[in-house]
Amino acid sequence: AHDQQSLSRAAHTLKGTLLQCGLTGWAEKAQEIHSGTRENRDLSYAGMVEALQRGMDTLVHSAG
Repeated sequence: AHDQQSLSRAAHTLKGTLLQCGLTGWAEKAQEIHSGTRENRDLSYAGMVEALQRGMDTLVHSAG
């Protein structure tokens, strides 16, 4: 929760993966997390990550 460097790296990786899948809207959300951590902005990262996770869960379950 307090390791912004790891969060930044994970968000950056996720953004690339989402872009490769053509999921640009979700990639923009991952980029927002990545940029926020790199710029040391005070954002609700836990809420942002939860929103991404819920979106990805919905996407995965609708594909199956």
